[in-house]
Amino acid sequence: MVERAVLEQIIEKGQVTIPTIAEIVDLSTTTVAKYFAQMVEDGKLEEIGKENASGKGRRAIVYGISTD
Repeated sequence: MVERAVLEQIIEKGQVTIPTIAEIVDLSTTTVAKYFAQMVEDGKLEEIGKENASGKGRRAIVYGISTD
């Protein structure tokens, strides 16, 4: 159920980051990261690149629906 909500948001938004989806679906970034890791492993998602630097801290990884 949570994975489906996450996937629906990714499909709607296109390219997304874990913090963005976590905020939208009201889950912790840790929880969403676990779902993302599983979906990458399952071939549903792929890493697209990194978010443009907008301040201090690490740049977030951008994900999208896998094209394979």
